[in-house]
Amino acid sequence: MLQKVKASVKKIIFFDLHRWINSKNLAKKTPSDFKNYLSAALMIKNEAEYLPEWLEYHLLVGVDKFYIYDNDSTDRLKDVLRPYIEAGIAEYIYYPKKQSQTYMCNDAIKKAQDETYWLAIIDTDEFIVPKNGLKISEILKNYESYPGVELNWLLYGDSGQTKKTEGLIIERFTHHAKLDEPRNRHVKTISNPRKVAYIPSPHNAVYFNKQRSVNTAKVENKLPFLKRVACFDQMYIAHYFTRSREEYFKRRKQGPATQGANLYGSEEIYRLQNKNDIEDLIMEKYVSIIKTNIALRMDNNK
Repeated sequence: MLQKVKASVKKIIFFDLHRWINSKNLAKKTPSDFKNYLSAALMIKNEAEYLPEWLEYHLLVGVDKFYIYDNDSTDRLKDVLRPYIEAGIAEYIYYPKKQSQTYMCNDAIKKAQDETYWLAIIDTDEFIVPKNGLKISEILKNYESYPGVELNWLLYGDSGQTKKTEGLIIERFTHHAKLDEPRNRHVKTISNPRKVAYIPSPHNAVYFNKQRSVNTAKVENKLPFLKRVACFDQMYIAHYFTRSREEYFKRRKQGPATQGANLYGSEEIYRLQNKNDIEDLIMEKYVSIIKTNIALRMDNNK
């Protein structure tokens, strides 16, 4: 009963009548109508040091533009982001509200609907991983008849590291959970913004005309994601939830931008999320070029 009440409240808060009236016309638009094919939106707080890697990685795998929502950061976020803004790759949005990630998701959908065909909404510790040597943008060509694609997490642990060391996230942490780990059932969504009625949580969306998203195997999502079997066809989310032990507790102490952040500062949650069952070097091929691209971009911005 309580869940139904919460769902109704979210619908009242986030549903946009104007978008609903125009939804049929908006849904008719094709990829050729947009400057960008795939964009990504992110809410960030005091994690500027991780942002260049996240941006350069996603540029390599097919993301065209980024909407960066600053949740009242006190680090050098705007300085770090400047070369990407000047290159027209990133758009900076100051968004200081507390515990406001769901509001940010709904704002991003409205902002992106006239600018991009697909929009992914993910976090700084989440990297979309395409398989079979393809880019995300190439894979998504096969999903254009669907309103959204839900990608499962693949939970990465600390790889035995207690302290922060030099190197990229994807370089330092190479061990992840078994595929059948229950926490891998969590999802993040790449959606067609014009088909989204509203977003009730950072994980998935509600679509106009009772449409349903699919998983990466193109199976319609009828059950809540925690009741489904995780799917790793075509692409998934590498979720570096803990990073090292030092980074985990620092992040939680300073207050990340993500919703419900106060739930994640305990030893128990760290133990549950710190999965290192399988070594996987799938991200290794990106390390050298990401480092080179970061250095070049920073040099050009001096």
